[in-house]
Amino acid sequence: MLVVAIALVAGGGSGDATGGERKATQPKLGRPFSNASAGIEGRVPRGWSARRARGAIRLRSRDRTTAVSLSSPAPARHGGRILGDSLAAIRAGYDRVSASEPAALKLGGLRARSVRVSAVSKQGTRLTALVTTARGKRRAYLVEVFSAVGAPVRRLVEAQRVLNELKLRK
Repeated sequence: MLVVAIALVAGGGSGDATGGERKATQPKLGRPFSNASAGIEGRVPRGWSARRARGAIRLRSRDRTTAVSLSSPAPARHGGRILGDSLAAIRAGYDRVSASEPAALKLGGLRARSVRVSAVSKQGTRLTALVTTARGKRRAYLVEVFSAVGAPVRRLVEAQRVLNELKLRK
C-alpha cells in the first residue's frame, strides 16, 4: 500500500514516468542510519546525505530535490496528534497548501496514516510531500518525504526504497 502513496507523490513530476512501460532498476542502498533511542533503523540511498538534527534523521538527495525526515517526536499515547501537528507546521511554513484525506497503510512494520500534501515554498518552489505517522508500543513516529515538483522520478524510487527497508521498533 505504501507504493501507492509514493506513486501519488510522483504525480505531476517531470514526466519520465511511463505508466509502467519501462522497468525501473532497484536503487542501491548504502550505509545504515539509526536512532537507537527512538527505535528507527534503515539505510541511506547511495549518493544521498544523512544527518541527525533536533532528534530527527534527515536524508537528502545529492541534487537536493528530495528529502526524507524520520523522527519519533512523542510517546505512543500522543501519536494521534502528530499528523495534525505536522500538517499545521507545513501550513505555517508554506503557501497554497492542500492535503488529501488520510489513507491507511503500513510503515516499518506498523499500521500508519498518510496524507499527500501539495505546497509552495516561500521561495516559490512547488513541492509535494507525503506525511506519514505510525504508532508503536512505546513511541509514535513521523516520516515525511518532500520532493520538488519536477524532481527526477528516480529520486522518488530511492525514497520509496528507504521506506520499504525502514524498521520502526519501539
